[in-house]
Amino acid sequence: MQPIHNPRQYPQELRQAIGQMSDTAIEIANRWALGWPQSVKELIASGEYLDALKAQEREEIRVKLEPGLSHLSSWEKAEMYGLSQSPPSPSTIQNDDEEYEKEEEESEAELHLKEMHKLYTEMNQEISQAFIDLVEKKTDEKGRS
Repeated sequence: MQPIHNPRQYPQELRQAIGQMSDTAIEIANRWALGWPQSVKELIASGEYLDALKAQEREEIRVKLEPGLSHLSSWEKAEMYGLSQSPPSPSTIQNDDEEYEKEEEESEAELHLKEMHKLYTEMNQEISQAFIDLVEKKTDEKGRS
């Protein structure tokens, strides 16, 4: 695990949060601090730094785990997927985060809908089977009388 570059530039709580994140997140934090120190200061001042870092971490990990790309360097993967190496401006963070949360909510809704559909299908099958059993029972009773 690499150390955080110039850790004193971060408020204590933020420094601790970054220190508990993945190696990828620390690598991103260091890249931003070295390449775009003013943007980092602005993100910290706006209170959006941690959200920006988490969003970038999510994207970079997603690209790293993309199957079939092991022959490419991390730089080539980032280029191929259009990942920015620089931090976003503070005004864009909220929209990206809200979009991600909306996608998560939609995914949860889809899972819930699939689960409900499965339950409905099972109940429908049970009702149909009960009806068939009842009809067969009535037919047997009529045949005996």
